[in-house]
Amino acid sequence: MGQRKVTILDPATEEVARIGHYIEGLGMPGIAKKFIDETFDFFLSLSDDRVLHHPCKYLPWDILNYRCANFKKEIYNGISG
Repeated sequence: MGQRKVTILDPATEEVARIGHYIEGLGMPGIAKKFIDETFDFFLSLSDDRVLHHPCKYLPWDILNYRCANFKKEIYNGISG
């Protein structure tokens, strides 16, 4: 398996932490940990060059030939906020 370069920017990691703290504040520390673990596992999976993601619809990124992937489209375990 080849490895492509994937950069996870600070705002993304900060947002994952913010969501984790929010879920934990609802009294669900196990779900918060699961969310954070699954999110970072997903980030790591993006480096697998056997998977080709769709081109980004955001025009500046499309011009740069960036690819985009969604982690979860649905609300995570029924939690929104």
